[in-house]
Amino acid sequence: MSEAHVQSYYTAFTRYDVDDSGYLDLDEARSVLYDLGFQPQTRDEKIEVTEILCDQDVEGLQHYNFNAFIEMVKTIRERLRQMQFHHAMLLLRGQTAMVMGSWIGKRC
Repeated sequence: MSEAHVQSYYTAFTRYDVDDSGYLDLDEARSVLYDLGFQPQTRDEKIEVTEILCDQDVEGLQHYNFNAFIEMVKTIRERLRQMQFHHAMLLLRGQTAMVMGSWIGKRC
């Protein structure tokens, strides 16, 4: 992750840390992630993001310091990328099968 990314994440983190506690609560963390463009689209993506949020809440207090937030962003970014790539490949395979099926069935 580049220094520029870390700085932009820190700016977003502090914008939502309105009480200057050094922590974001669960709702604030979700809002920051949404504003940063990490919006889960599918049911599976939403479940995955929720699990990552829970995994990063090691103390069970539903709040996150900046270091935990950065780890959460890295994990969510990578996992959503993997899930979206997998979904795109499934769609591509389905489209290829449909095209091949219609091509195979054609006669001269």
